[in-house]
Amino acid sequence: MERRPQSIVETVKYQRVIKCHGRAVLRIRQSYPRLLSQAAGAERINRYYKALAERWRLRWEEELGSQACEALAEQGEDRPPWEAVLDFTVTYDENDLLSLYMDAYEFTGGAHGHTVRRGDTWEVSEGMPRSLFSFFPGEKRVKRRILAEITAEAQAMQTSGVHAFFDDYETLIREHFDAELFYVTAEGLVVFYPLYAIGPYVEGFVSFVVSFV
Repeated sequence: MERRPQSIVETVKYQRVIKCHGRAVLRIRQSYPRLLSQAAGAERINRYYKALAERWRLRWEEELGSQACEALAEQGEDRPPWEAVLDFTVTYDENDLLSLYMDAYEFTGGAHGHTVRRGDTWEVSEGMPRSLFSFFPGEKRVKRRILAEITAEAQAMQTSGVHAFFDDYETLIREHFDAELFYVTAEGLVVFYPLYAIGPYVEGFVSFVVSFV
C-alpha cells in the first residue's frame, strides 16, 4: 500500500514556574499535538489533546503546586524545584492513521521522577480512536496470540541480556497486559508495559513489536 502523509502535526507549548515566597518550587513544561489537517476528524482530535493538556496543567498548578510549597516549608530552601513535563512523540502518520505516545513526568525529589505513558491511535478522517484488537479483524484468540509473541520476545531479550526482567516476568506479562497501551510504527504494533510492571525502573518502558496484516 502506498504511504501518504495526511497531516502536519505541530507542537503547542506551555511553560510556567510556580513560586512560593519568591522561590521557584515547580517548573511546568507542556508540549501537546495539534493537527494542521483539512480532515473532518482533526478538530475532534485537537480538542481531545487540548483538554488532556488542560487536565494535567490544572493538576500541576493546583494540587502539585500546593504540595511543592508545603515541601519548601518542610525541607528548606536548598531543595531543587520540582518538575512536571508533558511531551509527545508521533510514531506513525500515514494513510489516514495517526499514532503517538504521550509521557507525563513528575519529579518531586528523590533519586528519580516518575513517568506515565499513554498511547493513542486515530483514524484522522473520522477523528475516532482505533483499538488494538481492531487491527486483527476476524481473527480469533487475538489476545492469546499477542501474549505469545510478547513472551517469546521477552525470553529472547532476557537471554541476550538486552533487558533484565523480574524472575516471574512471564506471569507479569500476562497480569499487566493492557490493550490500551500500544501505538503503531512502520514495523508493526508496539505494545508497551508501564514502569516497574515486568522489570526494575532502570529497564524503562519495555516495548514489544506485534505483527499484524
